[in-house]
Amino acid sequence: MSQGEIKTLATEAMQFISGLEFTLTQGLPQEKLAALRQCIEKIHINKPNNDIKIQIRELPVGNLQRTKYIEIEF
Repeated sequence: MSQGEIKTLATEAMQFISGLEFTLTQGLPQEKLAALRQCIEKIHINKPNNDIKIQIRELPVGNLQRTKYIEIEF
């Protein structure tokens, strides 16, 4: 990637992240869903074992996308 492409991706990521809290707390339902779709890769619900696994993107922009698993017990 060129220096310009890297700078553009970093700028887009910072804009998304800086507005995420507002979108999730004050946004319209469709805006909240769109933001969550950019962050969540996959959700696995295992009812017999009573657990949920959520795979999220660490940085939801372009070629920088990476994923991470979070396990939640309920």
